[in-house]
Amino acid sequence: EIMPSLVGSEMCIRDRLSVAVLPLALFSIYRGITLEFDKHKKIVKWTFPIWMYVAITGVMVYIFMTPYY
Repeated sequence: EIMPSLVGSEMCIRDRLSVAVLPLALFSIYRGITLEFDKHKKIVKWTFPIWMYVAITGVMVYIFMTPYY
């Protein structure tokens, strides 16, 4: 059996970050389109690493779960 406490806590962190990334990404896109590059750079410094973590771990979870379905 997979250790539910570890899987649950990791997924909880990833899920929370994936929810947080959406408004951050939209806001940084808005700042880029409106040519507010200084504010855009400040937001992207936080948004990009969080987005990368969520994207990579999401693919990893999918790959690891594929054999069970």
